[in-house]
Amino acid sequence: MNDTPFTIEHDQAVAMLEQLAGLSGLSRSREGNDRSRNGASDGKSHGWQPELRFRSLIEKLPVVTFMAGLDGSRQDFYVSPQIETLLGFTQTEWMDNPILWYRQLHPDDREKWVEEFSRTCATGSQFRAEYRLIARDGHIVWVQGDCQIIRDEHGQPIFFQGIAVDITHLKRAAEVEEEKLKAEAASRAKSEFLARMSHEIRTPLNGVVGMIDLLSATGLSEIQQRYTKLAREAADSLLAVINDVLDFSKIEAGKVEVEAIEFDLHKVMEDLTELLAPSASKKNLALACLLRPEVPHRLIGDPNRIRQVLTNLVNNALKFTAAGYVGMRAELQRREGQHTFIRVQVEDTGIGIPADRLDRLFKSFSQVDSSTTRKFGGTGLGLAISKHLVELMGGEIGIESEVGRGTTFWFTLKLGAIAGAAADIGPAETLRNVRVLAVESDATYRRLLAEQLRGRFSAESEIVGVENAINLLRKANEAKNPFAVALIPYRSNGRSQLNNAIREDPTLRHTKLIAVLDIDDRADAEAISQAGFVAELHRPFLQSRLLDAITTATVRRTTTAKSGRAGSGATHESLAGLHLLVAEDNEMNQFVTQETLRRAGCTCDIVGDGSLAIEAVEKRRYDGVLMDCQMPGVDGLEATRRIREREVAGGAKRRIPVIALTAEAIHGDRERCLEAGMDGYVTKPINAADLFATIGALVKDKKEAISAAEISSPRSAASEKTSSLPGAAPAPPIAAAESPIDVAALLTRCMSDADFAVKTLEKFQKRAIDDAGLLRAGVGAADLDGARRLAHNLKAVAAHVGAAPLRAIAFEIEQAGIRNDLQFMQEQLARLEDEARRCALYVPEAIIKLGAMSKAKGTPN
Repeated sequence: MNDTPFTIEHDQAVAMLEQLAGLSGLSRSREGNDRSRNGASDGKSHGWQPELRFRSLIEKLPVVTFMAGLDGSRQDFYVSPQIETLLGFTQTEWMDNPILWYRQLHPDDREKWVEEFSRTCATGSQFRAEYRLIARDGHIVWVQGDCQIIRDEHGQPIFFQGIAVDITHLKRAAEVEEEKLKAEAASRAKSEFLARMSHEIRTPLNGVVGMIDLLSATGLSEIQQRYTKLAREAADSLLAVINDVLDFSKIEAGKVEVEAIEFDLHKVMEDLTELLAPSASKKNLALACLLRPEVPHRLIGDPNRIRQVLTNLVNNALKFTAAGYVGMRAELQRREGQHTFIRVQVEDTGIGIPADRLDRLFKSFSQVDSSTTRKFGGTGLGLAISKHLVELMGGEIGIESEVGRGTTFWFTLKLGAIAGAAADIGPAETLRNVRVLAVESDATYRRLLAEQLRGRFSAESEIVGVENAINLLRKANEAKNPFAVALIPYRSNGRSQLNNAIREDPTLRHTKLIAVLDIDDRADAEAISQAGFVAELHRPFLQSRLLDAITTATVRRTTTAKSGRAGSGATHESLAGLHLLVAEDNEMNQFVTQETLRRAGCTCDIVGDGSLAIEAVEKRRYDGVLMDCQMPGVDGLEATRRIREREVAGGAKRRIPVIALTAEAIHGDRERCLEAGMDGYVTKPINAADLFATIGALVKDKKEAISAAEISSPRSAASEKTSSLPGAAPAPPIAAAESPIDVAALLTRCMSDADFAVKTLEKFQKRAIDDAGLLRAGVGAADLDGARRLAHNLKAVAAHVGAAPLRAIAFEIEQAGIRNDLQFMQEQLARLEDEARRCALYVPEAIIKLGAMSKAKGTPN
């Protein structure tokens, strides 16, 4: 076989194509065509025509197969019938007129095709190219062509053969993808531009807001105050618009991420209710927050994004509701493995939305009323942002609405479950049998109260109007099934007739009364106490506040209420001889608690965490345990659960009293303490009277509890010594804004013992500076959990000495740590350090004031 390369110049290749296409003037006989179609061979065709035995295979392939002779002595041509599917021409039409192939080539691709064919002929290499053909109906078909030259035994080209594959769908998919990428790039560019512009606008706007606030604090006339108020409202509206645009641009640019941190869903929803309550009150709307008892407190998710979605939906509901109420609800849908599914909804009694406009709601910059005369403003971005955020969190969002009847927005959340969280689901067992009477005339609040009481208290609890309350109370008492608690409306201008009737009826003295006040009613706490109420409750009714108030009235009511009303207690002398265990990780708190107990004649052991407390209880008998709720490792709640479990497992005949030391950082702390197995609670900063009263009421096998009001202020040589400090003189009242430490509050907390107060201040002086330094190091290392705990401890220390400004800053940093806001923590460090230094420098002056106060109270020199 001759392997000599066969070469054809470009012009020759074109001539061959023209000849093949019949452009050279040569004619084809019908007989030749028939032979080609029939696959016959006359011996001169070199046997290249597809024989019958291969034709059935060729004609079933999903491609077009073609062959063409290159022997100048004859013209042979074949194309498979798939050509009709590809271009709409029949096989007969194509074979009778081979020029169609050349003619149907897209004009822009002809030269490229000829060049490829020429190269194949010149080099003998395989022809492969993508090109376009024009179908019979004019549409464009993209094909990938593969072709090669076939030679005879002498190396001479006799024909070429190839296939054409339809790749139109691939080309269109590539075009769609390219257009998509271009659109995404344009969207990102737009979003980045919006983000930059929003930031640029926010900077001067923050200055405008700040200057308006400063101006408002100056001596302005009434009309000037009104102008500044309107300016501030306009600035706030503009800021809200900018925030919406910024959030939306971040979402479109794909720069929004969701966190997965531990949080309290109850707290998120109740805090938002409290924040938005004034806005609802201005429109005389009832604002409700209803969480079913089975909804867990502790979950894993992004509280900030959930709060953002809820804020959008509630603000939207408030905007479109003129009368009635707006409510948030949460219920448990199901649990699947490590996930908890929660359904949250925001409902209102507003104007409703027509069914034909519902599809607009979740679209960007779209509003139900888009006319220029629309009544309600807004960017139309809030719901679009909410939809994006909910979907990012693995949930979905929807709406149900009826014109004139109101609207309900709902969304689902896929949240992480926490091992052991089931223990804090539902109300404490101690509250399930408490029979509650709620006196409420407003139909909306009656319905809301019914839902909040259901499943948490006795099924025999009732809600009635004022006119029926006294009769129902008396009938329940006569039936020997009295109400344990009654929620009674309270008015600042005096006691109501209902309250008078209850107090004057000796048969009703066992029913504890809780005062119900409107959100803006700031009645005097002492007046509420004197009217016979043991607790107060403000609208809107938050679930945790309702539970706290009823718990205060019924379960181990041993601490002083906000009103100053004293419960059962004990003098410090009556506690002498008790041996207690104190579980507390904060060194300053350890000192204060131990010193307070020592002055009451108690002895105590100190441990720094819950696991050590469990060990100590097992090794030694204590009269009681004071248990801090928040400790590293095993916290106070978990430690108490384990102590109770071991008591049951070991068949203990004695239940050791456990008293919670809680800062009430989370609404519902009291209920959680009781649910964990604690018997009472004392809030921080510790008040000696509260502590003694609680211990006295719970440790019944030691001393009989008596009123905490009888606690006398001890006098000691130390206080006499402090009163004679150089320069001591009666001090004028210290304005809170001028003084970093409330000396009077500190002295009261230290049982009027100036020496105790001085020691507390001295420990605080060094601790405040050291803790501020440690906190800066923790924030610098991005140790959010460690920094949060340091802020929590510093908050407690500041509270003990009455350093309210320092406590407030530490609290803000602690909350930022909970929500993983490192930037805010960094921004607040300088404030905290400045305030810590101010407190430390103030300590010497505070000691002098302590001496002056002791002298003014009559302590002998």
